[in-house]
Amino acid sequence: MTLKKVFVCCISIFIILTTASCWDSMDIDSKALISLVITDKQDDEFVFYVEVPNLEISQTPEGGSGKEQYSVVNGRGKNYMEARQELDSKMDKLLFLGTVGSLVLTKNLITHGLEEYMLRLQNTVDYRKALNIVTTFEKPEDLLSPEPENNISIGYSIQDTLNTLSDLDLIITYTTSDILDFMHSDYCFILPNIDLKEGRLAINGYTIIHENKYLNFIPLNKSKGVLFILEDKATTRYVVPFDKYEATVEVRMKKRKIRPNYLINNISYELDFTFNSKLIYLNKDITLDKTMLEEIKKNLEELILKDISEAIKNSKSLQCDYLGFKEQFRIRYPNEVKTINWEPTYKQAQFDISIKTSLNPGGMIDYTTKK
Repeated sequence: MTLKKVFVCCISIFIILTTASCWDSMDIDSKALISLVITDKQDDEFVFYVEVPNLEISQTPEGGSGKEQYSVVNGRGKNYMEARQELDSKMDKLLFLGTVGSLVLTKNLITHGLEEYMLRLQNTVDYRKALNIVTTFEKPEDLLSPEPENNISIGYSIQDTLNTLSDLDLIITYTTSDILDFMHSDYCFILPNIDLKEGRLAINGYTIIHENKYLNFIPLNKSKGVLFILEDKATTRYVVPFDKYEATVEVRMKKRKIRPNYLINNISYELDFTFNSKLIYLNKDITLDKTMLEEIKKNLEELILKDISEAIKNSKSLQCDYLGFKEQFRIRYPNEVKTINWEPTYKQAQFDISIKTSLNPGGMIDYTTKK
């Protein structure tokens, strides 16, 4: 369900409850329906930013467009309680958080640590536990500065971006429920990061969270291996050099198998990846022959292998298993995992990686030509 549908459903629920005289005086006019929450740490203070739809404007005959349909209110304090109290004091209605689609955590906040905030979310009844969480390196005021597209809010823009990329299997997303599970299991994990690029909101990589704090950053162009390891139906594109040319190829993962092995404190993994690939276009107007096609396929498999190997190497060098190998090990060796000091053992783990892909030439090959 998209955030817009959630928003409409919440309004409908409020109208039904009001008509039925339920919840006493609770009706749509008594709630401020929040579309976005940004949480920041500025010096010694915590700061909440919330985006609030201006229902009065949008319901007038003239309507209104863009930013005038939404306002941003912030509250700050020495702790989360004080920040929320100041935020409430600036509102003329009670906050309703059930319409929030995405939570944005700034780099300052996650550098400080997000454990307290996540535990606060766990005990906040209004929040949906299926909320996506993203990080940002931007200042909140800058992140809120772009003119919204199609008369929607910044909050809706972020959620629509996440939904679109996730539906296309192009990025990895996690919900509040996922992150709470990671925290309780003492797992390392990643969160998508959204910043401004040429004045527009864009996912530009992943923030690595270790021991509930910021550890490092993976740029989007370095994250293909991470996507293949974590996303069941990962999809991406490669520019593959061959002969004197370049081919752009769409790659979709067909099957992935990760098998851990354990022998006297030594861990190894067998990783088998199978892909379906399709040739999208060439940088020159040429007709391929079988030899060229085989070269593209071979070079593509080498590029995929390199990306997966680099993702594992980076994870091991940081001693932070955000790729989920501990969970794979736990499933097969539930008793042994309890006795292992995971981080140093993981750093020494060996990986045997196998890559296979088909390659659909898309009508660009001449099967009668020999080279």
